[in-house]
Amino acid sequence: SYYGQVHQVAANVWSSHLSNMMCKNIIVCDQDVDIYNLNEVFWALAYRVDPSRDIIQFPGWISALDPIVHPKDRLGPGGNKGIRLLIDATKPIDRPRAEEYWGERFAIVAYPDDETMKKVRNNWESYGIKTS
Repeated sequence: SYYGQVHQVAANVWSSHLSNMMCKNIIVCDQDVDIYNLNEVFWALAYRVDPSRDIIQFPGWISALDPIVHPKDRLGPGGNKGIRLLIDATKPIDRPRAEEYWGERFAIVAYPDDETMKKVRNNWESYGIKTS
């Protein structure tokens, strides 16, 4: 990856004539995030997005069918001026290494395996947590 790559991805998507009808909002994730798994995408949004740096608004054209556009503000069948949103949910490439992360740039992802999660869920009530 390189500086500006995420912006380039969004610009390429938005340059398509089909983007007038869809793709108003784009979330870009790293390869380690399965974009078809919403839990992983939401995880990337929660743990990799710095709102001051990674949420970017772009002025552009949006569809006349977009429900966000009030009928009195429609310019015609060609579209309407509006805002498109880019969310960069990738790891920043300029982040320094940290001792707290064992010399890595990012904290290690620690998630229990399926068998461990099954055991924990089966024992909720013994922990004093009601399940229903």
